[in-house]
Amino acid sequence: MKFKNGATGQLSVISKDTIFCRLTAFGDKMWAEVRDLKHPMFKAETELSFCEIGAEPIKDLFPATDIIKSNLEEWAMAIQGEADYRFTNQEKIENVAILEAMDKSIKDQKWVKI
Repeated sequence: MKFKNGATGQLSVISKDTIFCRLTAFGDKMWAEVRDLKHPMFKAETELSFCEIGAEPIKDLFPATDIIKSNLEEWAMAIQGEADYRFTNQEKIENVAILEAMDKSIKDQKWVKI
């Protein structure tokens, strides 16, 4: 990815079969990774690892969270006017733009500016 400020990065997501999910981001000064230790239905912890240039990697574990249930509960509260939803309409539109750009980039085999 090329950002407006000149920085570059890479975002990698792997969701292999039903037992492994990993999100990794690489930048020019550090990397970060989040991975499920087991499928979320088994209520396993999630591991966060990150490392800055010249430093040792840092790892932390977070308790299991049912993110699908949490998302649906937050959405239900938002449509009832009880709370704001975690994603703004603009963020949702931008997420769709990213997915559309990825699709176009794959089909056209070239970079797509967003």
